[in-house]
Amino acid sequence: MEGVKGLTSPPIQSSTKTKEQHHYVDMQWALFFYECGIPFNAAASRQFQVAVEATAQFGSGYKPPSPYQFGEPLLKDAVKLTSTMREDHERAWKHFGCTLMSDGWTDRRGRHCLDCLDWSPCAAHCLDLMLEDIGGLKEFKKPISRARRVTTFIYRHGRILSAMRERQVGLIL
Repeated sequence: MEGVKGLTSPPIQSSTKTKEQHHYVDMQWALFFYECGIPFNAAASRQFQVAVEATAQFGSGYKPPSPYQFGEPLLKDAVKLTSTMREDHERAWKHFGCTLMSDGWTDRRGRHCLDCLDWSPCAAHCLDLMLEDIGGLKEFKKPISRARRVTTFIYRHGRILSAMRERQVGLIL
C-alpha cells in the first residue's frame, strides 16, 4: 500500500463495511464541518484527502492532536516544512525562472485591491488571467472573434455538434 504521498484504493476492510456504517462516518465528518464552520470545499483539498488517508493507515486508536499541539509544536513544524518547500521553489526559480502575476480590482466602495499570485494553487485562475490578457491584445482580437462565431454556430446546430463529438476523441465540446 502506498504512503501518504499518494492516495490509494480503499483497503479490503473498508469495502466490507455496510452502507449504514459508511453513512455514520460521513455524518460525523459532516457534523464536524458544520459545527466548526469549515467551508465545504475544504473536503476537496488535497491535504484533507491526505490527512484522512494517513489517519486510516494509522488505524484504530489514533488520537488527534490537542488544541495546544495545533497551536504550538505542530505549527512550528509546519512553518519549518513551508520554509523548506519555499527554499526548494527558490532553487527551482534560479534554474527555470519565475513569473510573478497579479490581479487587481476594486470593491463596491471603489477601494483598490491587489491579489498577488506567485505560489497560487489555482492554476486555472492563473491561466484564465493570462488568456484574458492575451485575448485583449490587438493582434488576437479578430481571430478570437472568428473562433467564437464558429463555436457558437456549432453549439446552435445539434447535428453538427454530434458529428464533431463522434469524430473528435478527447476534444472537449
